[in-house]
Amino acid sequence: MQLPLFVYGTLKYGGARHDLCRGLLDRESAVIPGRLFLLPEGYPGLDLPAAAVLGRAGADHAADRARLAGRGPPARPGLLRPEDLWIEGEWMLLACDSALAAIDEWEDVAPGRSGVYERVLSTVALPRQQAARHAWVYRLRPPLAPGLRATRLTRWPPPDPAGHEATFK
Repeated sequence: MQLPLFVYGTLKYGGARHDLCRGLLDRESAVIPGRLFLLPEGYPGLDLPAAAVLGRAGADHAADRARLAGRGPPARPGLLRPEDLWIEGEWMLLACDSALAAIDEWEDVAPGRSGVYERVLSTVALPRQQAARHAWVYRLRPPLAPGLRATRLTRWPPPDPAGHEATFK
């Protein structure tokens, strides 16, 4: 029943919505190739290269787990496009489907919704362990909305000029 998840914004430890990550069994600093966009609401969205998407989430979390279980060990991801950066975040291992269901609801990817994000399966690198892991990640649903502004940020929230973590919603 364990579900791996990569988070890069408000769901990270200490983030405004980390409380949704119930049943957290493990977490580790991780990176994924992509680009962060600043959404009009003031929070980030990840543009993940299509080649980094190993599968799309369905409405059934048990089927998502089975899709993941059928995969062999992941290869370490690489930068796939010239504009990609290593986006910093956390790889988390959640104990139960209910946490993922709550996060899906928050990210507006619950069945029948067509929000700005979609949950996809990808591979993340865990630099401290020099390892790679499969993980579900919320990425901007393609095609990207016109007018979104790409950033050169590699983490969220960005540090303020004094070097402290900035606070965002």
